[in-house]
Amino acid sequence: MTRGAIDVKHIDLPTYVYHEEYERLPRGELLRLQLDRLLAFLRRVAATNDFYQRRFTAAEVDVTRLTSLEEFRRHVPFITKQDLLADQETNPPFGTRLGVPPERLRKIHTTSGTTGLGQEIYGLTENDCIYEGSGVATCVRWIGIEPGDICALTYPFTTSSAGQCTAEGMRLYGSVLLPLALYDGKTKLRFMRDFGAHYLLTAPAYLTRLTTLCREIGLDPARDFPKLKAITVSTEAFPVAWAESMREIWRKPIHEMYGSTQQGSYFAYTCAGCGAVRNGERGVLHMPEYATLMEVIDPDSGEQVGYGEEGEAVITTFSRESSPLIRFRTGDRVTLIEPRNCSSGRTMDGLLVGAVSRYDDMMKIKGANVWPSAVDNVIFSYPEADEYNGRVYLDGQGAERVEISLEFKPEVTNAARKQDLMREMSAEIKNRTQVSMVINEVPPGSVERFDWKPRRWKDQRQEGLARTS
Repeated sequence: MTRGAIDVKHIDLPTYVYHEEYERLPRGELLRLQLDRLLAFLRRVAATNDFYQRRFTAAEVDVTRLTSLEEFRRHVPFITKQDLLADQETNPPFGTRLGVPPERLRKIHTTSGTTGLGQEIYGLTENDCIYEGSGVATCVRWIGIEPGDICALTYPFTTSSAGQCTAEGMRLYGSVLLPLALYDGKTKLRFMRDFGAHYLLTAPAYLTRLTTLCREIGLDPARDFPKLKAITVSTEAFPVAWAESMREIWRKPIHEMYGSTQQGSYFAYTCAGCGAVRNGERGVLHMPEYATLMEVIDPDSGEQVGYGEEGEAVITTFSRESSPLIRFRTGDRVTLIEPRNCSSGRTMDGLLVGAVSRYDDMMKIKGANVWPSAVDNVIFSYPEADEYNGRVYLDGQGAERVEISLEFKPEVTNAARKQDLMREMSAEIKNRTQVSMVINEVPPGSVERFDWKPRRWKDQRQEGLARTS
């Protein structure tokens, strides 16, 4: 058994993630393994799951007769969040897609509800709990975390999967979890220092916050956390310059992972081969394709995109025993990367690091499609910027306006320099988005901070319409 490996011979779950022997399979063998598991999963779902039985009948497809990925894509329809919520409303609380007797459940997860459409509910069996932890175990093994290492976690512990999934993974892998979500930032840093944390999992916005707090209380991240080996971030896109800045300040590798409640675990992660950023270029989030099928489609046509192209992530979770998903449109905007882009030699397809965002975050402003991540990439490419909030509103004449409230880092004190920076940022944002945005400096502590998924933007145009009417 290799370092940190887990004995799972007693677990009847063939889609278990933790398989070193699969990571560098020749590409053809990997795809054959993926297809075998997909077809076996479809046969199981067709026999046990009322929700999918109805959908397959409506689509006039017998999934037990499919023989290729091309047939699967041609005949099996997509599902959406709205489909799942409608099923839950009619058959509360889990809907009809549970697929196992309720007494077999060991845990319940819900989605975060950040889309405003409602929360999906997922039941987990014992096998599902093992699976969710194994994805975490694979992630930390790839970047060099050892059993026994202390892992500081700022993810919240709620019914959403992030905190619980990570805790399960650390337990399986043999690392020591240090859950810090409930504490303020200064207390988090004190715990990390006093316990000698080896690893930190957080969000990009919150890593920025912790870095600022270090300056305020006189901590040097590189000096005062000597045992720290690596930092992994998730939940939002980030610019290359930001990742390089964090790596320089903390003197530790910066990594990224991508996962979701729907998929059931961490599902794509960087490795020691390239990390989040290497030589000024974004790295690759490897996907264990033998455990889950990830498609990347054009959101309008539904057709598969090519390598290097953006599209919507679609998942088929043949890793889930309960509450499975087949061709679920996530609403996540990703870029597909071919498997040769990492020195590790892993043959799995990947996603571009630092570029995962949400299609429903896109704002239509003055007729232009504006992605919050485009603004993030401008503002956080300046090391002087600390945090910002943005709002779209209607002025007294009913014209659309965009205003950004920006906090600079405390050490940036030259007023003329700050004015120059805001002019530069504003010009670059206009160049990238085709929309003029006014940037105003605000005092420290004025803008909203985020421990988890950031929601920096507020659309106040409906309030403006109500006032003018």
